[in-house]
Amino acid sequence: VECVALKENTVTTENESRCFCYKSYEAVQVKYVWSTVQVKINSTGEFQILYQKEENCNDPETFADFVQCIVQEFIQFATAYNETTIAVNVNDVTCFQVEPVKLDTKYTVSVGKKLIDAKLVALFFGGVFLFFAAGIISRSVVFYYFAGVSLGILCFAVFLLLILKKFIPKTSTFLLLMCGGWSCSVFFIHYVRENINRILSDYKNYAFGYLLIWGFFSFICCYKHGPLTHDRSINLLTWTLQLIALFLMYCGLTIPHSTYAVIAIAVCSHGFRYGRNLMLYIYRRVKKCFMYKKPAIKLLTEDEYREQTETVTAKALEELRKHCAESCFSTWETVCRLQSPKRFAEFILGSSHLKLEEVSEHEEQYGIGGLFLEEQLFASERDGEPQQEEELLSSEHEEQFEA
Repeated sequence: VECVALKENTVTTENESRCFCYKSYEAVQVKYVWSTVQVKINSTGEFQILYQKEENCNDPETFADFVQCIVQEFIQFATAYNETTIAVNVNDVTCFQVEPVKLDTKYTVSVGKKLIDAKLVALFFGGVFLFFAAGIISRSVVFYYFAGVSLGILCFAVFLLLILKKFIPKTSTFLLLMCGGWSCSVFFIHYVRENINRILSDYKNYAFGYLLIWGFFSFICCYKHGPLTHDRSINLLTWTLQLIALFLMYCGLTIPHSTYAVIAIAVCSHGFRYGRNLMLYIYRRVKKCFMYKKPAIKLLTEDEYREQTETVTAKALEELRKHCAESCFSTWETVCRLQSPKRFAEFILGSSHLKLEEVSEHEEQYGIGGLFLEEQLFASERDGEPQQEEELLSSEHEEQFEA
């Protein structure tokens, strides 16, 4: 079927069923990353939009082409319009057919280019925000109730299946019903979006009742189950939100190469912290293997201190005896400087370096119940008395002030 080629800033008038195609002949540029072509159709009567199948729908090369063909096939059930606007990608070839409901219905097709489409900008930056804030949003109680109520209103079939999941015995049956539920929900959302003006004008009371009943029922079900608490459920919700965010970023850009680059940067930047933590862990392990380990300092107990002191002192005294007994030791010079040469000679021959009187005096002075210990105790008590007096004076002043 021959189609009419649409051009920018032109108006085409027809009164019968006609196929139209738009193709941009401009080179792909970065400035068109958020640009769209708006095809506006006005008619004196009702008409339908039928999208032509592309050649690659018979043998789709990529998954994106397969999904696009399914969506185009699904949109064939669109209802009649009096006027509508179709957003066309600048870099794609789009063909559609206008089918008037009645014969000899006059309609016009005009094409205009929008350099920056606010919807695409909102989709892109909304996807970026959702991708990096998915972990926080998945733990939010407000988001839990908002998502639950929205799911109950827009996808009531899916919401009912999730509520009644425990009553469905087989997993295969549940998955089959879930596929049907999602299909019904997508058709319902598409129908409401295309006929929102008619619904609000002719069926406003029914729409309000539907929102009230299903919103209240969804809120009660969400309140009964409560927010997510398990880490596994929170992680699954986080990953789901991130996938939705990537899809929003994909839909928010019109240049495929830019889209793939942005998605790759987002995924890599999000996973950078995991790689950074791994690199830091490896660096610490390698650094610990090659760096000098400082010896651990262990404090001695009082018994260990005394035992070590006695051992070291005995060893040092024995080394002193050996040194004094050597031939190179200047004995006479040392004896001339000593007050008690006899005691020194007895020490060299093996006697103790302390007298019994000195040992007993040391025990009286520094032993348990000795004078040194008593002075330390009484000194601490005397230091504490001024503090107690200050506390008493301050308490008396406070009592007087309160009185």
